[in-house]
Amino acid sequence: MKLFQYSTIGSLANYLHSNQNSQPSSDKLQNRAQRQQAARTRRRNHQQGV
Repeated sequence: MKLFQYSTIGSLANYLHSNQNSQPSSDKLQNRAQRQQAARTRRRNHQQGV
């Protein structure tokens, strides 16, 4: 268990905080997916001459 690997509350808090920042939030993932979809649509329209 990770709890016993950290001897102080501060070191445990730093570990938890760093893990929280390393995983993208669902809002960020959704935003990225929307941007990718918009880019695909623009590319498709450009290729079709729209």
